[in-house]
Amino acid sequence: MKIIISTLFVLFLSLTTAFYPTPNIAAALTSENMSVFHPNGSKTVTMGKEIFSYQTFDGENSQVISHTEITQPSGYEGLLFRKHILQAPEEIYIIKGDFEFAFSQSEQKNLVKEGDIVSIPSGLPFGFKHVGRGEGKVIVVSQSDALPKMLSEVGTPVKDKSKTASKDSKLDINRIVSVAKKNGIEFLN
Repeated sequence: MKIIISTLFVLFLSLTTAFYPTPNIAAALTSENMSVFHPNGSKTVTMGKEIFSYQTFDGENSQVISHTEITQPSGYEGLLFRKHILQAPEEIYIIKGDFEFAFSQSEQKNLVKEGDIVSIPSGLPFGFKHVGRGEGKVIVVSQSDALPKMLSEVGTPVKDKSKTASKDSKLDINRIVSVAKKNGIEFLN
C-alpha cells in the first residue's frame, strides 16, 4: 500500500509540475486542462543485478507517462550508475535504502535517503547507485516511455523477482548505449 500511495504522489507531483508550474495548482486544474492517463502494459526485466518493473500509461494527444520500480543491491555500479541524459524530466522517489546521485560532468555527489524525492530536469547528466545496506528501491516517474522502451529491447524478462537479485548477467554496454540513444537516453561514460 505504501508503494501505491507513494507512486500516486510522485505521479501527481510530476504531472502538476510539468503542466501547472504556478503555486496555486488546485485553482489551475479544470476539466478542460486536466489529462488522464490509462495503463498500457507492464513488464519486469533484469539487467546485470538490477531489477526493473515498469508500466506505461497513455494519455490524450500522444502523451505518455511511465512508472519504473528499480531494485539494486548495495554498491552495485550497474547501468544507472553511468551518467546519462534524458529528454524528459523524471521524479525519483527513494522507497528503500540510501542512494548516491552524481550530477553533471563534475564529481559532485549527493546522498539521498529513504523517503526523499529527487527531481531531475531534462538535459541534466546524472547517475545513481544504492550505497545503503541490503537492497535499495526507487520509483521513477517520467513524462516519457524512453526507459521502458529501452528495457523492453535489452532487458531479460523475468517472472519471479525473488530469483533474480543474486544473478549477474553480463551487460552488453555497446548494445545498451545504442538502444538507449534510439529511445532518447544518452549515456556519457
